Amino acid sequence: KMHNQATPLQVPPGRVAIPETFDGDDLAHLSFANVEFLRSRGLSPRTCLEYFYTSPFYARCGGPTSVNEQRRRGATGPQAIDEDCHEFVLTYANEDGNKGLVE
Repeated sequence: KMHNQATPLQVPPGRVAIPETFDGDDLAHLSFANVEFLRSRGLSPRTCLEYFYTSPFYARCGGPTSVNEQRRRGATGPQAIDEDCHEFVLTYANEDGNKGLVE
């Protein structure tokens, strides 16, 4: 279903509208903030991947086929997880991030 540019999309507060005609090359020019998530959960090493899952970057950069998504759907153990898939991980958090401080 294509959205007419003259018809505004209904977008929940704190979310970004991603048209179905979105071109992956536009990721470099896309910004995202899920204000509702940040207000309710904060951002820390424990919540950063959950926050990432709500972003268009996750959806457009292979999130649906990632190891993360397999685990979110209940897959466990080496036989259940396709190890040829990529996985999103947090590799570093600075001191403010570890404390859950967000500016």
